[in-house]
Amino acid sequence: MKLWNRLFGSPSHIALDMEESLDVRRTAIEKLTDQVLLAKIAMEDDYLGVRLAAVESKNFTDQVMLAKVVVEEKSAQIHHAAISKLTDQTFLTEFALRAESDSNAHQAAINKITDRLLLAKIALESKHSSARCAAVRKLTDEAVLGRVATEDGSSEVRETAIQKLTDQDLLAKIAVEVEYGQARRHAVEKLTNQLVLARIATEDEDRGWAIREAAIRRLADPVLLAKIAREDKYSAEIRIAAIKNKNFTDPVLLANIAIKDKDASPCYAAICRITDQAALVKIAMQAMNHKVREAALRHLMKWPIIDYDCRSPEYVRENDIEKLTDQIVLAKIAVGDQFPSVRKAATKKLTDQKLLMKLAVEDKEPEVRRAAINKVTDQVFLARIAAEDKDPAPRYAAVAKLTDLVLLEKIPMEYRDFAVRYRACLGTDYGNKPIVNESPIIDSL
Repeated sequence: MKLWNRLFGSPSHIALDMEESLDVRRTAIEKLTDQVLLAKIAMEDDYLGVRLAAVESKNFTDQVMLAKVVVEEKSAQIHHAAISKLTDQTFLTEFALRAESDSNAHQAAINKITDRLLLAKIALESKHSSARCAAVRKLTDEAVLGRVATEDGSSEVRETAIQKLTDQDLLAKIAVEVEYGQARRHAVEKLTNQLVLARIATEDEDRGWAIREAAIRRLADPVLLAKIAREDKYSAEIRIAAIKNKNFTDPVLLANIAIKDKDASPCYAAICRITDQAALVKIAMQAMNHKVREAALRHLMKWPIIDYDCRSPEYVRENDIEKLTDQIVLAKIAVGDQFPSVRKAATKKLTDQKLLMKLAVEDKEPEVRRAAINKVTDQVFLARIAAEDKDPAPRYAAVAKLTDLVLLEKIPMEYRDFAVRYRACLGTDYGNKPIVNESPIIDSL
């Protein structure tokens, strides 16, 4: 019977025969031209594959029948196949406005719509946010986009409309007047009007720092940026936004911020913007926060700023100084840093004999004076230190550095300090060359 049907049956009989294989039925459907029959198969057949073959048939072109399939069929696959063949703009619009349709079907219908007025209707009236969003993406009418951006209840739809806007007046209105924070921020990010941006950056404290930050990032006035970076008291994030703005480049002002700002984060941001070596040295010497000084020193050596809380500040800075070779920078640190261990580390790297002798006499910390003495070569000066320094460590260091045998032989007879005299005796070795290794007993004195 099947063979007879295949050989002599009409395509309509074969297409409707439920006992036939799906492939045979699909082949028969491709030959059908009866629009009512194709619609009947598309909506009533038990097998989805057969219904889909009827909708996709190149001969199924009747717009009314296709629309009927779209309305009555529940399968998403059938929906999409039928919608892709529809060209009736009014029906597609009505379908996109239907609340019960799924979002993918909405998208498929809207993709087929080219009439701008109908797209505007969907963007303003559809109950589905996905449909409104899809319509907005195809719109270019600034007035409609502005209305959607200010009135739509969905943040996604509002933001999509704002991204399409180019009218600066509309963007300014949204940025200043709309109650939705996200919408305002997206509008600010597209603004180029410097007067409006300045107003938002300086006067909009009630709306939150995120909107002000977005405005500050787009400012072009370096004077206003400097004022915000120095004086704004709302939050550190606001000052950081001004500091990071590419139009704020004055190294002197950036250095002053790094030195004086009460919060560390703006200081770090300022340091990262500075390439002027003198400004970085100034920060490393004068910043109120010791972590900021460390950050400046690291940046001076092109090291990244890291979290310092897990390590002793002095230890970090000593390691940093080990990498320095600039004698001017080292000199400033050795003379002016508040931490003795840091001054000592810098002193060990110095080569200027006059500065070393100055430090050997004037620094308040014995260990710093000792570090300086260890670098001094002037024998007469060393002998004077051995005799006059008030602390033992510098005196012992001075004796250890003496190589002049005449001066060494005078010490045991003239100096009161027993340990100094004893070390001098070891140094002379009864007239032979100085001994390098000292007695551990004397070292402990």
